Amino acid sequence: MRILLLHDYGTATGGAELQMLSLRRGLRERGHEVRLLTSRAQIVANSPLLADYNCFGTTGKLQVLSQTINPSAYWALRRALEEFQPDVVHVRMFMWQLSPLILPLLKNIPCLYQTAVYKAICPLGTKVLPDGRACSFTAGRACLQMRTGKRTQPCVPTLTCQNPRLMLLLQIIYATPLNVARISMS
Repeated sequence: MRILLLHDYGTATGGAELQMLSLRRGLRERGHEVRLLTSRAQIVANSPLLADYNCFGTTGKLQVLSQTINPSAYWALRRALEEFQPDVVHVRMFMWQLSPLILPLLKNIPCLYQTAVYKAICPLGTKVLPDGRACSFTAGRACLQMRTGKRTQPCVPTLTCQNPRLMLLLQIIYATPLNVARISMS
């Protein structure tokens, strides 16, 4: 079977990253053709990039833009899909570097989304409300505000930007409910 793995980071520097590298190795040992597509972002400086395909990624100031819309990830994935033609795509983390822009490319390909964090359904990635309680709200408007009695508390950081088009895009991303199946992270 031809399997394409997608993950934000391609270095052996974190738990989810080590799991993806181990998964690639294990599937290859079982006779599958497996490739990994990640960003070039480095959580730990000078860590070797271990991906088969890569795209732009950063942990600097541009990350807020690249995690929102990363055209480099879109084109890298498009190229990998055309070249490798996977039978299935395994998506792990994509909300910090690869961005939701990659998702339309996957609409006609069998995919598995294995969540490592709640970022796909929670702008903070924690599913924890500002007062410390676990969030049980459906993603969307509740992510922008949490009502406790008469007091309104923002659940996500205040979005500020000088570019009105970018500001509108950020507001749409954080206010639009995602169509994501609920998966327990136990």
